[in-house]
Amino acid sequence: MWKLANIVPLPRVTHPKECKDYRPVSILCVLGKMFEKIVHAQVCEFLLQNNLFTSCQSGFRPKHSTLTALLKVTDDIRSGIDQRLLTLLVLLDLSKAFDCVHHDLLLSKLSYLGFSVSAVAWFRSYLSNRMHRVSINTTDVSDWANIITGVPQGSVLGPLLFLIYLFDLPEVLSNCSYHMYADDIQLYVNFPINDFSSQLNVISKNINNVITTVVTII
Repeated sequence: MWKLANIVPLPRVTHPKECKDYRPVSILCVLGKMFEKIVHAQVCEFLLQNNLFTSCQSGFRPKHSTLTALLKVTDDIRSGIDQRLLTLLVLLDLSKAFDCVHHDLLLSKLSYLGFSVSAVAWFRSYLSNRMHRVSINTTDVSDWANIITGVPQGSVLGPLLFLIYLFDLPEVLSNCSYHMYADDIQLYVNFPINDFSSQLNVISKNINNVITTVVTII
């Protein structure tokens, strides 16, 4: 029962007409989510003690939020202004990223980060054999469908597992600043105006690196 999810579509607009006009919300077992909170606290403690969070990730971390992300980026831009530098900023948003997490690759990254064999086995069990269905009301429901990729939508652990999944993305970035909030990525550089062409090439190269990396792992 802990691995079953009823998806309730909530309208995004006043008069929805297409599937894209609805936001899917997964209703999960309450006891399962309570247990996830215990696991979440233990995983966060392990990541913090071993300094495994990238310093430029503000999403779903203790004492980090949209506010810290905004302050970091705007402060870097203002610092550039003080030095009479321009800022080139590119905003990336990974489409349906949480639904595209490859389970085996996520488990491999957990092992790489030092999670014990038993912990990785628990996460393998947590991710496997999950099912969901769409529920309009108590009578109009779809058939159950297997979930073979992605972190459980609406879960407590899902966002944290996604951060772990992308923990090594900054390794493909070079010669630019960045900040991440969940699946949103900001790439930016400060530069004098006569260096625009070369800095444009730097940003373009990093965008291509991100695209190549994300396509490979998602």
